[in-house]
Amino acid sequence: MLNLLPLKLKNSNKLLIFFLLSTVFVEIVWILNSDGFYFIDDGCHFNYNRHYLEDLGRTVSSWSRIGRVLLYFPAAQFGLKGVQINAAIVFLITIIISYKILKNAGINYAEWVIPFIAFQPVLFNISFSSLAELPAASLIILSFYFYQKNRDNLAMLCASLTFIFRTEMYFVAGIYLLIYLKQKKYKTLIPFFIGPLFWIIYTLVITGSLHSLFENLFLHTKLPRITQGVKWYHYILLAPKTYGIFQTLFFIIGFIYILFTRELKKFIILLLVVFGGIAGHTLAALDGLNTTCSVGQVRYISIVGPALAIISVLGMSYLATKINRSIRIIFAVIIFTISFIFGPLVTPFHKKYEIEKISDKFANKIHTQYQGYVIISDLYQIANALDEPSSGGKIYKPLTKKNLSDYNKALIIWESSLDGSPFTQESLTRKDIENLPAIRLIDSINVIINHNYDFPIYSLRELSPEFVKEILDYFMKEQNCWENIFIKVYLKDS
Repeated sequence: MLNLLPLKLKNSNKLLIFFLLSTVFVEIVWILNSDGFYFIDDGCHFNYNRHYLEDLGRTVSSWSRIGRVLLYFPAAQFGLKGVQINAAIVFLITIIISYKILKNAGINYAEWVIPFIAFQPVLFNISFSSLAELPAASLIILSFYFYQKNRDNLAMLCASLTFIFRTEMYFVAGIYLLIYLKQKKYKTLIPFFIGPLFWIIYTLVITGSLHSLFENLFLHTKLPRITQGVKWYHYILLAPKTYGIFQTLFFIIGFIYILFTRELKKFIILLLVVFGGIAGHTLAALDGLNTTCSVGQVRYISIVGPALAIISVLGMSYLATKINRSIRIIFAVIIFTISFIFGPLVTPFHKKYEIEKISDKFANKIHTQYQGYVIISDLYQIANALDEPSSGGKIYKPLTKKNLSDYNKALIIWESSLDGSPFTQESLTRKDIENLPAIRLIDSINVIINHNYDFPIYSLRELSPEFVKEILDYFMKEQNCWENIFIKVYLKDS
């Protein structure tokens, strides 16, 4: 059994304990203050996790990510807080493994990897969500830990399993494959294929066909882009707000340092992970290529955050040898404080969104005012409010022509952003609904909500001079959203 806990109290490192306790404390505060989801996809994925056994068919898709579903399914039975705690534990394990990697390599100040990971703005933002990026990052770090320990099959297995969390990160297994083939360790070929084979076998068991697997794997390359493509430097410009100011700065220093030292051999795999992950997502999102529908989101490259943080500690460790102890202490306080301010403090609490509050009201109405009716909609938030699968349950039904025809007593809830969306089961529009016989409009909702107030630091922004506001806005911009909700509610009662 792995000894993942590095602490023995009689020989404890006070700074190490301080960093770990700070991380745990911050996670607890953010979880206790979060009654909602990360602003993109998280609520939908929670629905998949919670209702896994009620609809096995949809878990074969690349959208649902079977690895993530299996990881969070048990915790999701305890509700949102269960998933948040589960994710936070994965996050802490990732941090501890990263620390042990640096200690195994004999790097000074290894404990600094704790805040360098824990205070990464984007990674921290998803550290209490049910998204797939965090467990993928954890597997990558765990695979390197096993590689460092010469546990070749385990290293390859962990890298291979990234396939069932974030398929594009399977390239990490390819890196190990090239290394092990060069070393003539051919037995590692078996674990290399386990990730893809698991998904293939699972699909065959559930559906009896591989057609749906390959259709879903390439689905995002066929759909139209939901936003314009990015420039080649997109993720480079976003690095400070993705990984943190000092994490990015020290990574650059660490990269230059290890290029000219014996550390290169020790950490070249992590460098390839960082540059490969960023380059891959840049290429997928590049303006003009149209290789995937969803582009430019910072959470995609947060996967390489722990690997980047390890290299950052190398850079910081090198600089620390050049200055005296008193200056080191001053800089340590500055680095920790700024990392916290531009890390967790520019990460919003996951507050319940207005669309979720509206969905709660619809769920209440269907149980009180409209008993015996169903809700026909594409809003998974309503399915969550009813605690039913978004693919359809007892009351919640997806917005399809068949459901519109089959149910005589229904609330039909249309939302403008999903009008004809390729992400829905059918591309039904508002006009299609209004052309139906025997329906009438009973409600219309149009609200715009600013969720920048969910940021702990937002109150300081209001009191800050203009140049400080611009800095804070830079860090907050990709971390949250405004809601622009336009809903029409129709009643069908014949």
